[in-house]
Formats: sequence, structure tokens, C-alpha cells
Amino acid sequence: MIIGVNLVSCESDKIAGIGKYVRRLFSELGTLKNVNNICFFVFLQKGVDSTIFLIPELPTFKIIRVPKFRSGLVRNLFLHTFFHFWIRKCNILYSPTPASPWTGRSKKIITILDLNYLNYKNNTGWFTRTRYKLSCELATLFADKIITISENSKNDIIHYLRVNPNKVFVSYCFIASNEMNDIKLYDSNSKKYIDTDDGRVAIKEPYFMSVSTLQPGKNFEGLIKAFSLFHSKFPNYKLYIVGKKGWRYDTIFVGLKNSEVKSNIIITGYISDEDVHLLYEKCEGVVFVSFCEGFGYSPLEGFYHNKTCVASKVSSIPEVVGKAGIYVNPYDIKSIAQGMEELITHQSVYIQYIPEQIEKFDPQILISKFIKTLIQ
Repeated sequence: MIIGVNLVSCESDKIAGIGKYVRRLFSELGTLKNVNNICFFVFLQKGVDSTIFLIPELPTFKIIRVPKFRSGLVRNLFLHTFFHFWIRKCNILYSPTPASPWTGRSKKIITILDLNYLNYKNNTGWFTRTRYKLSCELATLFADKIITISENSKNDIIHYLRVNPNKVFVSYCFIASNEMNDIKLYDSNSKKYIDTDDGRVAIKEPYFMSVSTLQPGKNFEGLIKAFSLFHSKFPNYKLYIVGKKGWRYDTIFVGLKNSEVKSNIIITGYISDEDVHLLYEKCEGVVFVSFCEGFGYSPLEGFYHNKTCVASKVSSIPEVVGKAGIYVNPYDIKSIAQGMEELITHQSVYIQYIPEQIEKFDPQILISKFIKTLIQ
């Protein structure tokens, strides 16, 4: 059996969200021993660095290059026309985004991570929302199966896109086995600084950290205001905001500039995985107060460092956090500040539930479930 993996839409070497999702899938697929009858054809544009996706260097994985595209419009035209000649040997074509061919004999399976652009409309303008929704509706119409990453996202897909529930399957995200091994071997005393967009920055404890792409739905403006309120009572704390610039992020920097505690808030930009590990290892806890999420990696990543979190009680986040975090209202600045205070005063109450959440997202179990969803 040949499973094609459609990565034609992937272009950047600074992966986040969907890129990390794909990288963890490949990393775990390389550890499986019972898929000898399956060969994976991975389709990438010419010039895209394949190593960032951790595609296993095994005979059962073959990278196939397609032309490089200067625009998304041309790329999408290719997907629905000439791409057919590249994928005709595939029994199954898996696309980790809704950007998938509409025709061809291959069984077509797509992933829709979330519909946050519909749940939180401040993220995007009307035209962009309409275009995204139309493309997702068309993708689900031609797909044989839809995989998503939480029960909350499944319900959204059924509700907003009017999809038959029997067509939608949940396959949770996970932290890959190799990452867990790296965390166990990691020496947090080996570095005292991180390399940020603004140069080398020394780590000064104690601090909270928040990891997400800089965009409106992540609620960084609210977090900055809540941290200012928290800081008035606990002035020795700092806040590290980690993530690359996404869209509509200017107001975040305006909020930081106007904050009375801006000297205690560090926006790092995109940093290496090693530096992210360092910040997780030394932080007091993770703050994750998004308005909506398809999954929410950051709390789970923090759990592997035995760090609890302050998290929004919305969308999929409770599925990830369980009893191992403090829930807050992301629209209430005082609620977020109180959550941060609760974290530093009663950490042990929540840390005891971290093993339970880690077990829920066992990578070997979840990757086996993912493969079964593809082939059955």
C-alpha cells in the first residue's frame, strides 16, 4: 500500500502549528515496527528543506519533489490539475491541511486542525473568513475522511461545515518520543541565556512563559494587562512570550509599549527548540489564555517539564489540560491575574495530575490510531 503525504503547501523553515503537527507525525511513524506493508510518498516543493519535518530515513519513505510555486493561487491550481500525475500510484493521499486535490482515484483524507477563524472572528477579516470557509467546505465535500485533533474541533466541523459525523475522526496531537528523550537528557544548567530576535537575553527567574504565534486569538494583549495586575502584587516576576509574528500582531507591541511593567516582559520571537526547552524547564508555569484553540500544544509541552499551567476554560483546552491546570476566563483580566497567583501558591495541587494527562497523549498509542484511521 502506498500512502501519499501532501506537503505541497509547506514552504517556511520556521514551522509552527501545522508544521509541528507534521513533524511529530513523521518522527513517531519512524518508530513503528508493524507498518512494513506501507510505503510513504512525501510530496514537497523543490527547495523546501525536508529535514525540518524529520521524515524517517527509511526505505519505506520516499521524498518526491514537485515544482516550486511563487503564489498560492498557482499552487492551488496545480493541486487540482497536474498534481494528479504525481499521485496516481498512491492508494491513499493524506493532506495535513484542507488543501487537497478534488479528483483522482486515490482515497483522499484531510486534516482540519480547527475552525478558529469562525469561532473568534477578530482573527481575520470577512473576506478571509469567507474564503477559508468555502475552501474547507469544498475540501470536506471531496474528502473520504476528515481527521481533526480534538472533540471540540470535531463538533465545530460538524456544526459549521455541515459534515456527516461518521466522516470525522479525532486523532489527538502528541509530543513525539524523541522529544521526550531530549527532555529527559536536557541539562537546564548548561545555558543561562537564550537567543532572541533582539539578541542574546539572560534568563532571570522567577517567570511565567506563554508560547504561541503572535496573533489576536492568542490573547497576548489581555495577558500583558493581567501580568501588570499580577506584578503589582508580585514585582519580582517576569513574563516570557515565545513565538513568531503571525498576523495583526501590532496591537500586542503597542500594549507592551504602554505597559507599566514592560521591562519585565520579554517577547523572544521565534527561538530554537533547545531554548524553548530551557524556558519550560526554568519557568514557574505556563500561561495559555487563548480565546479558542483546536488543541493547544503549550500546556502539554509544559507537562513534560512537570510544569502546571494557567489556561482558558474554552474550546479544546480542557481536553488537553484536564485537572492539571488552573482555569480562567480569557476575557477577564482579573481572572487571569488570579490564576497566576493561584499557580505560584498551590502548584502541587495541580502537578499531581500531570502524569494522568501525559498518559492520555501517549504517542505510540495515538500514532497507531492515526494509521488505522488512514487505512481502514
